[in-house]
Amino acid sequence: MSRFLSLMAGLTAAAAASAAPAAVITDPKWSAMCTRDLVVPAGTLSIPPFAFKDCQALVHATIPDSVTEIGKEAFKNCGNLISVAIPASVVAIGDSAFFNAPSLVNYTGGQGVREFGKQVFHNTGLTEFAMPPFTTEVSFGMLAGSDQLETVVLHDKITHIGDYAFDWCTKLQNVVGGTAVTHYGDHSFSLNSLWHAGLGSSHFRLSPVTESIGASAFFSAGLDDVTWASLQVPDTLTHLGASAFAFNRLTGHFAPPPHIDVLANSTFEDTMFKTVDLTGVKAVGSYCFASRGANKKGSGLRVLFGHHTTIGPYAFADSNIQRLDVPATWDTVPEGLCSNCEWLHTLNLPDTLVGIGARAFEACPALTQLTLPSSLVYIGDYAFSSDFGIGDYGLNGTLLLPNTLETIGAHAFDGQELTEVALPPAADDASSEGGYPRSRLRAIGESAF
Repeated sequence: MSRFLSLMAGLTAAAAASAAPAAVITDPKWSAMCTRDLVVPAGTLSIPPFAFKDCQALVHATIPDSVTEIGKEAFKNCGNLISVAIPASVVAIGDSAFFNAPSLVNYTGGQGVREFGKQVFHNTGLTEFAMPPFTTEVSFGMLAGSDQLETVVLHDKITHIGDYAFDWCTKLQNVVGGTAVTHYGDHSFSLNSLWHAGLGSSHFRLSPVTESIGASAFFSAGLDDVTWASLQVPDTLTHLGASAFAFNRLTGHFAPPPHIDVLANSTFEDTMFKTVDLTGVKAVGSYCFASRGANKKGSGLRVLFGHHTTIGPYAFADSNIQRLDVPATWDTVPEGLCSNCEWLHTLNLPDTLVGIGARAFEACPALTQLTLPSSLVYIGDYAFSSDFGIGDYGLNGTLLLPNTLETIGAHAFDGQELTEVALPPAADDASSEGGYPRSRLRAIGESAF
């Protein structure tokens, strides 16, 4: 299973868990009103939970201005409901009130609503939605799964967009307003089409007062061929979650805002940055900039590492890095760092380096020459292995092993076209034998060469 499909499976599981069924209360008074054209009687103060749940006969619903509250799941699973008129008297709509009403395309009124429950309009047919003026947040999963939704209008009092708010709204292109938003929740805009969205521009832009962007907030959100600069990420940002912008074709130069010094796992997986500046970053998570094949050769990815940046496994796997200068402050190259980087042709390893992690440079066919540093102690499993075929790509000629080397992992150079592997020559002294240094090599793994 691909990493994309694995992440998608996680999203689906989370959404399913959040939609766990509740006990159904049936009231003959309300079930008797399950007709094609529902007119709730005047003087009614509230529509109770589950009142018209599963009413397949219902097509149009009119609610009187005496009603102040619509209970949870009141119109859930009304598969043929097309229109509903909400009076200004309604101030609260409960959890899943219109959940799974895929024919609902005409929702009018509702300007007095101050509070929406969770997943109120999950999987409806709405094409646009404007938040009422008295609300301050978009609730959990509010319009998630509404795959016809194209436009959302957020007024200037909205500060919080809840988890999964617009998740799986695959046609969502236009996000109007939202300049007061400080928090974008987990998966809030995942699986959208935001390439055309924006505040009077051709691209989506973040709120200028953004403080927090949750995990997978913009996962595969359609931000293709959009530069990081065009998103106008503000200096107020203090939290950036895992996979926040994963699987978008973001381009251009990336440098984090000043208060972000840790990048979580997969934050920018499968993006297409040209340069990545990590000079002010303390830690980079696994798969953070892994490309999964999205990057083509082009001009190549250039990475500026901080002197003390900790890099997680596979951070740049599959990317189009062409040259890598490992910082002198590193003692180990992380596992899978540049695995499957098919355009990597130059690798400079500092003399301070002690270890090269497993699969660090696996399947890098453009890398034909390699100089191992004199400080190196171990080379991990599959570190430089290749599966590109005899005589076509990869390391060739003589590989000189430093006399400090103690361990070579299994399949470390398997598949490469090396003609000779040797220890360096040395003067005949107490630490050498026959003009060669005494090797510290203690273990050579299976099929190392």
